[in-house]
Amino acid sequence: MQRIYKKPSELLLALKLSWWIIVISIVIRCVTLPRALRILTHTISPKRIMIRKGVAFDSSILRAVNITDRLLALNHLCFTPTCWKRSIIAYRLLASAGMPAQIVFGVSGKSKDGIDGHAWVEVNSVPVFEAVTPEYVPTFLYPSFDGKPDSKNIFDDSTQGSQFS
Repeated sequence: MQRIYKKPSELLLALKLSWWIIVISIVIRCVTLPRALRILTHTISPKRIMIRKGVAFDSSILRAVNITDRLLALNHLCFTPTCWKRSIIAYRLLASAGMPAQIVFGVSGKSKDGIDGHAWVEVNSVPVFEAVTPEYVPTFLYPSFDGKPDSKNIFDDSTQGSQFS
């Protein structure tokens, strides 16, 4: 089994990220996706957004995303390698650092089982923390950044429960 943290100083960060994975797993089962995202994420105020030309991240953000990946790779209880959990945590990390991050949910008809879905995070419309560029049609963006709440939202907030489990 792979160690979750490589240095003792990363233990506290691993515990904090574990806590968020547990909270995300519970909240997503209790409310709709848009409501869960509002509960679980920081809202980026316009004065907190730092204009950055490239996508360069603080090493602490990269370290936290790496630890998140290792935690989700445990594949035990709520620690499962799920893209939407990873995206919510990555968004929280980037938004806390003042980055104009956005969670993108998309679908693709290229799966052998029909429709396939994926969630990822973008900064300045560039996917981040992805090994390959996602080839999915965006269906839901959070936050929308255009002044309208969740403008590409295909989910109705009036539905009960979450579509994800």
